[in-house]
Amino acid sequence: MDVKNEGVFDELVVDHWLHIEQFGEREWWMRVGDARILVLVQSSGDVRVDVERGFYAPNLGTTTDE
Repeated sequence: MDVKNEGVFDELVVDHWLHIEQFGEREWWMRVGDARILVLVQSSGDVRVDVERGFYAPNLGTTTDE
């Protein structure tokens, strides 16, 4: 596949396990496997990332907060 930098896309879907979508200028939603991930960039530049495991399927593997 050859992709040229000719613009911007706001959604990427790969099978049922990866889905990334831009909701607004500073907000993204992602599905990666069994996890739902929300990313918000504040106007100050700070980034908030919320991860919820097991949202789409049972948890696979382990999760740590280290």
